[in-house]
Amino acid sequence: MSVAAKSIHRAPTREALVGRIEELLPLLRKSSPKQEQLRQLCPEVNEALRAAGVFRMYVPERFGGYQCDLGTQFEVMRTIARGDTSTSWVAANNGVISWWCAHFPDEVQEEVWADPDVQFCGSIKPFGTLRPASGGFVLNGRFPFQTGSRHATWDLMTPMRLLDDGTPDPYLVMVPIREVEILDDWDVAGMSGTGSCTVLAKDVFVPSHRAMRAIEAFQGRFPANQTNDETLYRAALLPTLYAGSYATPIGGAQGMLDAWVENASKRTFAWDGQSLQRDSPIYHVHAAEAAMKLEAALALAREGNALIWERAEARQAMSREERVKARMSVAYTTRLAKEVSELLWKTSGATASHRSGAIQRFFRDVEVITQHAVLDYDCNAALFGRTLFGLEPDSAFL
Repeated sequence: MSVAAKSIHRAPTREALVGRIEELLPLLRKSSPKQEQLRQLCPEVNEALRAAGVFRMYVPERFGGYQCDLGTQFEVMRTIARGDTSTSWVAANNGVISWWCAHFPDEVQEEVWADPDVQFCGSIKPFGTLRPASGGFVLNGRFPFQTGSRHATWDLMTPMRLLDDGTPDPYLVMVPIREVEILDDWDVAGMSGTGSCTVLAKDVFVPSHRAMRAIEAFQGRFPANQTNDETLYRAALLPTLYAGSYATPIGGAQGMLDAWVENASKRTFAWDGQSLQRDSPIYHVHAAEAAMKLEAALALAREGNALIWERAEARQAMSREERVKARMSVAYTTRLAKEVSELLWKTSGATASHRSGAIQRFFRDVEVITQHAVLDYDCNAALFGRTLFGLEPDSAFL
């Protein structure tokens, strides 16, 4: 379908989108145990996200998408995580890959977004190989951590092409999920519902228009720079990708606090069986500390999103210092979410350990998601600390 044949849809407001998700929270909470068992999203949850327009948030308006700003994406993903962290991570990853797709040539965008509700999986971590062939390339390899693979139609992969001198040259390629094999290997301690399976590619042909050099992409030289020139697609690449990550742990910690307050409001202390936990000053202190840590995380995240957007609107490049701080902000807000979950877990009681309960699931999910490379505290703090001493950053991923 050509671009001209698409109609422009007026995007709902941030408040309207968040309101749609708030209406879905009972479904997300109810489905969470089942999704953990299935190790993927339930069909009814995936359909509810589609109906709410979640998969259209980073799709260009010219293809029927909402083309939302970073702040809206953050608030929607954070709200989803209050119901279920795995669902939020799948939706957030879908948004990030949608943003990538908008930088591929028009031919790819028209092919992919013939359906504006199409779903993606993928990763920019290099795996697999790519060798030249007539009209394109041949893809081979194993690609782990393909979040949302069970419901995806397209997969973004980052294989390595070896140049004549043996130098590895990473590419970004877009591949229909039907052309690869999804391995049933996602069996983890937390974030189980994300369906982040390994995908296996065996001699998959990739047309040249569905492949672009990663080094050029990371330098901001995209095939679609002239077509998608709106603010969303001018936003700094890596800071934008990082900003797609921290809504889930923050929202997950908030969801845990919600469940913890509800639990403490009806549970009595084991030693007398009469006093409600909600009446204890200890619980009041823990609730206050958890709430303020989350307020601090939200303030830092919203400030970071606003700066990225401000620079994109003004067509200004983010400075090195701003990019380093963007990484630090993602890691620090995630650390705050982790501290909240660990604080609440200490006073949740033995009954919270039952797998049917929400508290233990939120706790495991937040603990696991902090292991993600993008959210790793020590690496990001070390990078930020170097710059405070006037040293050059020792990472190219800015």
